[in-house]
Amino acid sequence: MPILLMCLMTAKVIAENKDDLKKGFVPVCVVCAIFIGIGLLPTNENGVVSYGKVPEYIELYYIQAIVTIVMIIMLGTLIYVVAEKKLDYMKIASAMTAVAVVICMTSSIVYGVTQGTDNTDYINRAINGGDNINMDKLESGSENFNADNNFYRIDTSENVDNWCMFWKLSSMRCFHSVVSTSIMDFYSSIGQTRDVASRMETKVYPLRSLFSVKYYFNELTESERKGITEVSKPETLANLYGFEYVDTQNGFNIYENKYYVPMGFTYDYYCLDSDIQKASEVDKTSMLMKALVLTPEQAAKYNNILSYYSFKGTDYSTDQYYQNCLDRRANSCSSFSYDSYGFNAKIDLDKDNLVFFSVPYDDGWSAKVNGQDVEIEKVDYGFMAVLCPAGSNDIQFTYETKGLFWGKVITAIGFGSLIVYLGAVRFTGRKKKEESQPVEKNA
Repeated sequence: MPILLMCLMTAKVIAENKDDLKKGFVPVCVVCAIFIGIGLLPTNENGVVSYGKVPEYIELYYIQAIVTIVMIIMLGTLIYVVAEKKLDYMKIASAMTAVAVVICMTSSIVYGVTQGTDNTDYINRAINGGDNINMDKLESGSENFNADNNFYRIDTSENVDNWCMFWKLSSMRCFHSVVSTSIMDFYSSIGQTRDVASRMETKVYPLRSLFSVKYYFNELTESERKGITEVSKPETLANLYGFEYVDTQNGFNIYENKYYVPMGFTYDYYCLDSDIQKASEVDKTSMLMKALVLTPEQAAKYNNILSYYSFKGTDYSTDQYYQNCLDRRANSCSSFSYDSYGFNAKIDLDKDNLVFFSVPYDDGWSAKVNGQDVEIEKVDYGFMAVLCPAGSNDIQFTYETKGLFWGKVITAIGFGSLIVYLGAVRFTGRKKKEESQPVEKNA
């Protein structure tokens, strides 16, 4: 973003008065020289003074230093040679900009390609990793397999945030800056950090069941992956309660959540934000498996179907968490499917109840229950629930970006107006040209 802002300011200066570029050239040279000089400062390596080894990535430092010097030379040429000699400034500036882009991008790509052997590993286990993962094998051995509701998410250990996208598996962990604001609301409300990535520590283990996470992929060490040391396969992982080892695939030990809860389930109780905020970091997430977090207005609206729950010390034990998961699973959707337009679910209820889905709330969502439009409630700070009557229920959620329809209409009107305007300009221009031509008189 800072680079884009500087590009914008440079373009503005060129458009208004390119001579003003001289005012910024010297400061730019000074700042670049300082940063390049920092990388050349001496450092002590085993008692020996070495120069040019301060940067953590030496090769990248030298590439960037060389590219920076080349860019400064090009900028100086543009300011003091092209402009002074009255050459075709814009044409040459555009060409130099294109060359600069090619140099910068090429240097970055070359650096990435030449770094160690990690590229091959990334291609094999990330990009093509889906070919090495047999989820059917895992599902066939799972006690919680349901052919009609086989949706689940996975979670992974650190440093492989978006590999799941290559594997075509849904995950609760990702590095993605464009997300619904409801996700931000949820994580901040329970005291977790969500900036440009969702990375929840294993100690907040209840979130895995809340998000219907069924498998956890724990990456092997580099020496284990290369066969230098024997692969360790512990039956459980620290803090990740309820997960047990099931297999090793694609350089990962895979653990199954024995207390996995299918997507779409109900609660018997509700609680308020004030209850959540009084609890500790881990206890907050445990509470979410026992009671649905409602606003005071929602609590007044649904107190005939959900009872207020007052938490006590024993409610935060691991055993109680296990029981909460079993209770939620016992009242979960019998089927769940999704596509690029939304999702569908079916559930049988003994009484009227709110059905919770761990899908981020957004104004673009609409819902139907048994063919009738229903209101979507924003619950648990950032997720969705709909009220369903006792008996069999067919639930359908559909998504359309808010304002998309009117955006299309305005765009169509704009294009139509542009066509009419261009046609009118062409017609009137031709007419004026005909009128301006002299009329020849007969001899």
